[in-house]
Amino acid sequence: MHEFFAEANVFLRYLTGDVPEQAAAVERLLRRAEKGNVVLHTSVLVMAEIVWTLGSFYKLSRPEIRDKVLAMLNTAGLSVDNSDPVAQAASPCAELNVDFVDAYNPCGYLRTDWSKWSHSTPGTARGCRG
Repeated sequence: MHEFFAEANVFLRYLTGDVPEQAAAVERLLRRAEKGNVVLHTSVLVMAEIVWTLGSFYKLSRPEIRDKVLAMLNTAGLSVDNSDPVAQAASPCAELNVDFVDAYNPCGYLRTDWSKWSHSTPGTARGCRG
């Protein structure tokens, strides 16, 4: 079985469809992964780049970005390192207007869920209660 590391542009082509030929090629690759013919790997840094690019360049809403991140994490044949904290970080990004990296750090390093966040002002996270 072949294993590949997929960087952000691979996913961005698929998620946005902005380059139809490339989006179709990525879809074929994802289908191969779903069938178990290949295994795709990616990292938290790639996920952070995807989140940032979808919001800053493609102007997707935070809930749209959250939904795309969660869909990626549920893609058969795709292995995302630290996928549980990535999934946990997706909600505060959409619901509390927190940047992905700021949400990931307590979820990923403190192993706590986002519902334990403490806030100084509405929509602004200060930290995490342990």
